[in-house]
Amino acid sequence: MGKDQAPGLPNPSHPGRCSSRCIIIANGSGYDAFLKMLKGYAMRVSFASTYTRTTAGLNRLNVDIERLSSSASSGKRLLRPADDPMGWAKSMDLKQGIRELGSFSKNIEFALHFGQATEDALSRLSDLFVRAKEIAVGSVNGSVNPEDTAYVKEMDQIFDEAVSAANEKYQGRYLFAVDSGTAPFDAQDANAGHADFPLADGSDLDGALTVRVGKSTDQTVNVNGRETFLLDAGGEEKNSLQHLVSLRKAIEAHDTQAIEKEMGYIDIALENFSNQTSQVGIRMSGLERRQSALDAMEIQQTSLLSEVEDADLVEIVTQLQQKQTSFEAALRVTAMMDGINLAHFL
Repeated sequence: MGKDQAPGLPNPSHPGRCSSRCIIIANGSGYDAFLKMLKGYAMRVSFASTYTRTTAGLNRLNVDIERLSSSASSGKRLLRPADDPMGWAKSMDLKQGIRELGSFSKNIEFALHFGQATEDALSRLSDLFVRAKEIAVGSVNGSVNPEDTAYVKEMDQIFDEAVSAANEKYQGRYLFAVDSGTAPFDAQDANAGHADFPLADGSDLDGALTVRVGKSTDQTVNVNGRETFLLDAGGEEKNSLQHLVSLRKAIEAHDTQAIEKEMGYIDIALENFSNQTSQVGIRMSGLERRQSALDAMEIQQTSLLSEVEDADLVEIVTQLQQKQTSFEAALRVTAMMDGINLAHFL
């Protein structure tokens, strides 16, 4: 027998031959003990392997139960990319599209509110200029008592209210001077010497405010302040509020010729206000149609997203019950294996 050869085993240097110790075991009472030893070793290997597989199965079932429970509580079948890689990618695309639609809708909402504020301001200006014209007509026709200063005071009030309407803001932006950081019109005495009074020094009436209402569509939300207020008075450009001041002075001075001249400019101002109001109305109608289209698209995208990521609760509950039943059965098997020892097989 070789130096490293185990007793009672075949001689590796001579296949098919046993050592003397092997012969003794094979022919003697030690043979039964040897068989029991081999049987015990095989049982230990088989038992350990079965226990490992059962434990791994329990872990997998537990993971499935947690996933199904989360799906049942959230109503979503897609909780992570591994649940359905293709479905997850599609849901990400749909969510991005819905976010874009939401952004466009918010911009349209802002534009509609800005337009409504502009429309209200133009309406106030029109009403004020109409009243100023009524006073002027009364003064020319003699129905206004020259000695009655109430109408002059009312012209002062009309002027102040017109300046206020022209300086209206929405969310921090002046309606008729969107790029101006200060009020475009200033009726304070300190500005009375300005050549374009009550236009404030440095006012920018030409600014434009645009918002994105589609993937490649921008919408201007304001009206041009210059087109709204500036009039060409015989080659001399003046703003309509200046003509209110001139009309007030003409009425106070009972200058019929000057009153009639200023009434013509008041009519031009009213026409400008009407044109700008029509422009705002057309724009708002278009925005409302676009908003309706975006709402329909968002509903469609949301429905598609629901089909991709929402869970079938009946199916989820059924699977959950099946997994729980399998888990309980596996637990019982594992408990039975815990009570088994090698003595049962020897």
